[in-house]
Parts: sequence; structure tokens; C-alpha cells
Amino acid sequence: MPKEDTKAGIEQWKCGDYFDGCGLFATDCVTLTASRYDGTGEVKFGEIVESTRFQIQGIERRWDWCLNAEFAYDCAFVISVDGKGSYYNFHGSDDGKAKPRDLFKCSKR
Repeated sequence: MPKEDTKAGIEQWKCGDYFDGCGLFATDCVTLTASRYDGTGEVKFGEIVESTRFQIQGIERRWDWCLNAEFAYDCAFVISVDGKGSYYNFHGSDDGKAKPRDLFKCSKR
């Protein structure tokens, strides 16, 4: 039986300024890596690197991290089919809902 290629399900996204994206000279880019193979991922912003849970929800890609004491995630990054990225922080939310804290323009690498 052939060995399954676990790298085949890896994808990477670069997200930057909502209007300019993440061009050559951008310094504030977010890099998101996802494994469709095992549902894990990583979000990197500057020197901050966080391990995430990754999933595809319908036609959106979603990274969740900041696991809280109730075993729910307080941080999320969602990329829609048109490349719009949204960062959410649910910390302190009583109903699990939040508006995006920041919006990004994302492209798959």
C-alpha cells in the first residue's frame, strides 16, 4: 500500500492591509498555514507564532486558537472565498459572538 503524502494537504496564506494586501514591502503581514490532512495549523504575526485548530466550514477557511478554561477558542481568523480575512477575539464575550477586530486582504501562496 502506498504511503499517504501528508504534505499534499498543506496550504499557506499571506494576509495584509485590507486595501494593499501583503506586498513586497509590507511589514505587518499575517501568515497562516493549514493542514487539511489533520486539521491543525499555525498563525504567525511578527514574532508571535500560535498553533491552531484548522477547518474548512462550507467555503470558508478557519483557524482557531487561544483555548480558554471552558475549552472554547477565544481567537479566530476566517478567510472567505473572495480572499477577505477577518480576525476575531471572543475574549469577554458572553454569547460567543463578536465583530471582526481587523480585516485583511489574503492570498494563497
